[in-house]
Amino acid sequence: MNLITSSTATLIGIVGAIASILSVPDPLIRYILCGFFVLLTLVGVYSFADSKLNFKNAISVLQTSKKLGVANLHAKGNSGSKMSAILREGRIIRIFAMTGIVFIRTFRDELIEALAKNNASILCMLSDSPSQYIHETEIIESDYRVGQIKDEMKQVVNLLKEYIEDAKKKSHGQTTCKVSIAYFNTQLRLPMILCDQSYGWVTLTLPPKRSSQSVSLELLPAKDGLLEDCLNHFNRIWNLLEKAGKVGVVET
Repeated sequence: MNLITSSTATLIGIVGAIASILSVPDPLIRYILCGFFVLLTLVGVYSFADSKLNFKNAISVLQTSKKLGVANLHAKGNSGSKMSAILREGRIIRIFAMTGIVFIRTFRDELIEALAKNNASILCMLSDSPSQYIHETEIIESDYRVGQIKDEMKQVVNLLKEYIEDAKKKSHGQTTCKVSIAYFNTQLRLPMILCDQSYGWVTLTLPPKRSSQSVSLELLPAKDGLLEDCLNHFNRIWNLLEKAGKVGVVET
């Protein structure tokens, strides 16, 4: 109804403008006004067509995102309260990252709660620190970054040991939680956090930006969607590393 009213008002305005121009007695001024009116009309038509095209593109992006299970797009890798709530209920938490230290530190309480309350399994695929891949990544990120990833790896292992101990205390020794680490060499493509088969967080890393500064996709289940692809990707690499003897259980 509003669209019809708006179109009617526009049409009346155009007719009124044409009538006003035609009523001008001086032919030169009338000619100039007609040219100006035609120019404005062409600009208006172009703007309307462009806005319709942009709107159509936006709808297409939304439809594709829904089909792929992309629930949200985040300008930075800070996942916030939603991730916190999901992790607390997690039973299998998969972490695929260079070191994962920012995530593991940030969600300390959530990971401990999942380990204590849900007997959760945490599967970490992290970088094999002496690799050439790590060295080159450090150089890309910053000259000051060289040598830091190796130290971060040690910190991550110690943090995970601490979390297991805290989970045992929290559950009065009743938890059967398990934390495993697989060490990759060059397999990392996109850092990701996958919680059970119901939630994913994938970060589009482009060093020198760190993961926490990068664009991230929030994923939910969808038929043939990205979450399913991420799970298959993670599981495939995990199985290959397990066969190669590069998976170990974190002992306290």
